Amino acid sequence: MKKVFFMVFLLASMFVCTGAFAASPLTSSFTQSDRSMPPLLSLFRQLQLTVPQRQQIIGIIRGLREKNYAKIEEYNKNNSKLLHLTLSDKYSSKNTQAIVEKQSKLFEVIALNQVHANRKIYAILTDEQKQSLKDHAVLLQLIDS
Repeated sequence: MKKVFFMVFLLASMFVCTGAFAASPLTSSFTQSDRSMPPLLSLFRQLQLTVPQRQQIIGIIRGLREKNYAKIEEYNKNNSKLLHLTLSDKYSSKNTQAIVEKQSKLFEVIALNQVHANRKIYAILTDEQKQSLKDHAVLLQLIDS
């Protein structure tokens, strides 16, 4: 089960972070703003998702992006603050601790949003698609090891 969550988390993360986009019949549900879909396109093909399934998954991922975007932006700004604070002659342990605590809370919210989205996506899949996703996750882990 951890492998499935990892795979869906990885794919949704790649969707949010990647920047390339290729036109194909699978992209008919996408808009110009969905330039980060290529990692999902191959998975859509592999899982043989129906059009309604693709549309539901895209909706879930878009919702996740909207939920997490501001939090990720804030997280990145805090990382920048930590770097500047660390390299500053006016270093303050108290300020550093406060920023790190904010980062922990932000990361927790982002991760929980991701897990909830993963579960929604997983629930859309048929039993055969779930097994195919599990097999794909195992293959990725073998490649990464």
